[in-house]
Amino acid sequence: MLADTHVIARRWKRLTLLVLALAALVLAGAVFAWRNFTPGLSDGERELVGTWKYRWDGHPNDLPLSYEFRADRTCVVRRFDPETGATSGATEIATWWRTGDKLTVRYPKDRPILTWPVRPVFRHLDDVSILTPDGPDRYRYVGTIETGAPALTPSVTGTMTRVAPSP
Repeated sequence: MLADTHVIARRWKRLTLLVLALAALVLAGAVFAWRNFTPGLSDGERELVGTWKYRWDGHPNDLPLSYEFRADRTCVVRRFDPETGATSGATEIATWWRTGDKLTVRYPKDRPILTWPVRPVFRHLDDVSILTPDGPDRYRYVGTIETGAPALTPSVTGTMTRVAPSP
């Protein structure tokens, strides 16, 4: 009887190791596939990698935030004090992509969005801009906020200017 218990324990241990080895292989395969088969940046997207500041038409100063578009399609949005230039500490991580002249920055859906009638809804929020080249490292844009619900804000126009190349 004791010998049977040891045989069962050894088989159980082997089966557990086999399952763990298979799980590790599947995970390694998924990481390999994701890193090697996800599409790379388009030429238009590569043009945007770096840090940009925005200015709305009719406002004399830059908006108090910068957008850092990274090659992994993450976007770091930093808020700063317009008088001192110091970062205010509010940083958001978003994702971004560009299709033709349309740039989309998608914020995560863990933030409440107020809809009409007034109630919080948890949806992603897309900051969508139509870009037009306006000289080296500069674009004109028409931007809107999209949530899949009625528009939150009217469209805005302005310029975005590169302030730092990609790291």
